[in-house]
Amino acid sequence: MPQLRKVICSKCQSEMLLGRVQEGPSGYDLRTFECARCSHVLRTAVRLGDPMQSKATMAWLQGQLVAPD
Repeated sequence: MPQLRKVICSKCQSEMLLGRVQEGPSGYDLRTFECARCSHVLRTAVRLGDPMQSKATMAWLQGQLVAPD
């Protein structure tokens, strides 16, 4: 899953909470954020990245894997 960033409510400037994640069109998740302060709801599509291409995976592959002796 992609790293989550803080989502700020456009109405009251409070931090919104992730309420739901649904499968979206190919390569996307549909995420619903909810504001606990003013009940504003934001729905957005998030593009999913290939986990094998992430910086964390690439660092692990380059740094910790060694050939057997």
